[in-house]
Amino acid sequence: MKALVPEMQVFLEYLQDKKLKFTPHRQLILETFLDNEGHRSVEDIYRVVRQHDPRVGYTTVYRTMKILADCGLAREIDLADGITRYEHLYNHHPKKVAADYANYADGRAITCIPNPARDMARPSA
Repeated sequence: MKALVPEMQVFLEYLQDKKLKFTPHRQLILETFLDNEGHRSVEDIYRVVRQHDPRVGYTTVYRTMKILADCGLAREIDLADGITRYEHLYNHHPKKVAADYANYADGRAITCIPNPARDMARPSA
């Protein structure tokens, strides 16, 4: 896994601010998420993470993805199939999608799930 300095810094600062622990599992989840472009479900990320460390649980991946969304590194999206997916948000993903509006990506309608805490903390582009 490669070092993702700006994203890791944002993640570490958020965890410290919220008095949450930085763990090797959370680091692996962050790196796995950022290494894989596109719209990834928790299940997708979980499968890849488990290939690297079978001790990582589904709940850890789920909660870490929520944290990544809250700190502005990921955006939750709904592709109208009932499965929440995540896309890169922080200086990593070329798409600019407004948080409260429907948009189109890859020919399918997407709706961003608004998160006021995350949206206010989002770094300016």
